[in-house]
Amino acid sequence: MSVMNRKCESLDQLLAHFNTKISIITELFPLSQLYDNIDHKNEWKRNVVLDSNYLSDNSDNYCHRMGPKKPDLREISQMIVEMKAMTAEIKTLLRQQKQSIICHNTKCHNDLDLMLRHCHHINDNIPEFLQNGVQNKGKTNDENKDLSKRQPNGHNNQKPVSKVMPKTNPKTTVKTNANKPVSKVMPKTNPKTTVKTNANVRPTQEPRVVAKNTTKKVVLKDTSIPSISFITTEEFASIPHYMLGRLTYEVINRAIADFNRTIATKYKIINNYSTKYCDEDLRKYVAYKEQENSETDGQYFCTINDLKDLSDLKVDITIRKAIICLRHCKRVKEIRGNPPKLIRYAIVKSTTFMD
Repeated sequence: MSVMNRKCESLDQLLAHFNTKISIITELFPLSQLYDNIDHKNEWKRNVVLDSNYLSDNSDNYCHRMGPKKPDLREISQMIVEMKAMTAEIKTLLRQQKQSIICHNTKCHNDLDLMLRHCHHINDNIPEFLQNGVQNKGKTNDENKDLSKRQPNGHNNQKPVSKVMPKTNPKTTVKTNANKPVSKVMPKTNPKTTVKTNANVRPTQEPRVVAKNTTKKVVLKDTSIPSISFITTEEFASIPHYMLGRLTYEVINRAIADFNRTIATKYKIINNYSTKYCDEDLRKYVAYKEQENSETDGQYFCTINDLKDLSDLKVDITIRKAIICLRHCKRVKEIRGNPPKLIRYAIVKSTTFMD
């Protein structure tokens, strides 16, 4: 049985084959020693006796009486040659495994060096605003710790203002900046007399409060965003067929809803501008501001690209046909200008408002 003719699949099979061969060799060595101890002078007598009894006995008894047979040295030498070949094959397998382990180890070292280089590069190129934010956060945390140490009881020792402040009667005297007591609540008199009496007294803070209230009223802006009202069935019937094409009543009203949603999201970004905007919102804000010109003052408009980005309308043909129908129904108007190729679609009548 030759082992070299078949390919070795694994080390376990080689080990099992080795064990079987070694066990065979160990069984053969005692037989060879027994053969060496036999008396070779009387061997011919034993063979004659066995040959005479061969016809009367069975073959099994004959083989049993023959005694030990001398081992075949050729078979043993062949087994040794096979074992040497198998050991050589095991060495090659071990060498291949060692080479693969070395390659894997070098690859891991290279990956580790690359990761370390990336980490050092990221650490060296951290933006300044992130570093300043972390430092400011650390400073605020330190200040909060100092305040908590100074106030051992925390905020529990702060009494509410209503309990700390004494209850005063609104009709009591009020001291001016000159520490002069002013008379109690003045009875209803002529305004001319009040001006004369209060001429020597410095004015109180009441006019300032009124001024602040007036400024607040002026600063307030109307943040309501107009929207387009939906088309009625009569208006839909009045649209010519060459304008409609394959558009249905539901598709046009759905386009109006998408148009209103686009206007609302666009002008929320413009009206609620803040320095805390992310990069995407800041880019949108700048792009929306670049669309404005002198003709768009006080107008709420959007472009086809705005409708694609901020709504579900993605097909150019549907958007253009819907806008043509809205222009026919006097819901939308075109505004051209700088840049000349940009077409803006503004709301004509603000029938409804969105918060």
